[in-house]
Amino acid sequence: SLETQKTYQEIQGQTQDRSKKNEEPFFGYSFFKPNYREFNVDLTVTDVPLQGDYLISLDDALELLLSGNTNKNLKLKVDLSGNIFIPEIGNVSVLNLTLEDARKKIESIINESYLGTDSFLSVTEPSLRKISVIGAVMAPGIYVVNPFSSVIDAIKYAGGLVENSSLRNITIRSFDGKENKIDLYDFLIFGNRDSKLSIKNGDTIVVGYTDRFVKIWGEVNNPNRYEYISEDTVEELLDFSGGINSYGDASGLYVSFYENGKKRIINLTSNDSLPNGIIES
Repeated sequence: SLETQKTYQEIQGQTQDRSKKNEEPFFGYSFFKPNYREFNVDLTVTDVPLQGDYLISLDDALELLLSGNTNKNLKLKVDLSGNIFIPEIGNVSVLNLTLEDARKKIESIINESYLGTDSFLSVTEPSLRKISVIGAVMAPGIYVVNPFSSVIDAIKYAGGLVENSSLRNITIRSFDGKENKIDLYDFLIFGNRDSKLSIKNGDTIVVGYTDRFVKIWGEVNNPNRYEYISEDTVEELLDFSGGINSYGDASGLYVSFYENGKKRIINLTSNDSLPNGIIES
């Protein structure tokens, strides 16, 4: 209605100066600017303790300590078949197991082979990872990266993002054909960092393109342009922007969008779904 559009324009005039202060082209893009000083290090040397979720890769150097009725300190290497060879036991497959899962697997084998013997597995020298990064990045290509690298680091290695890169449509394709879909807003906005962000030797990271960005402005804590998907709700978009600030009125939510080539502005509540069409703001 004309009244709705007038109210929308009044709010825009009152709040656009405050909204511009924190704006960047699209939310999250600056996080992926490459830090070449960070990459200019000897990747073969690290004193970072490995956590239990570390994924064992080809050519990793391991140490297996046996203590009890049998005492041995074995230096092991993950071969091209993904196995380690334990004397008197044979080959044990550990490729792409987490360090914790590999410990449990070897502990079970040792308990069957040696009575009264405890086992302790550690990674003494993690190998570098060879990965591919393609799609909406500045420098698609093949990279040899630090063993502690994540999807986030991989995008930085590839020069960062281009215009219309999607942070919510990223695919990791493993060498065995498996695919893992990632929405990086889970990390960038909510701080959720899980095993999905880890990368393995031979992985291909595909960064998708999108043209679905919505400008969230007015009395919100972090006005910016955010990527949206069809499953999002008004409430979730408000969460992306840090929520309504102390100046805001929850009843004064307006959505500007295009439907069948025509621009519309409607008043919504935070519980509503997004309207059909292309959301502008």
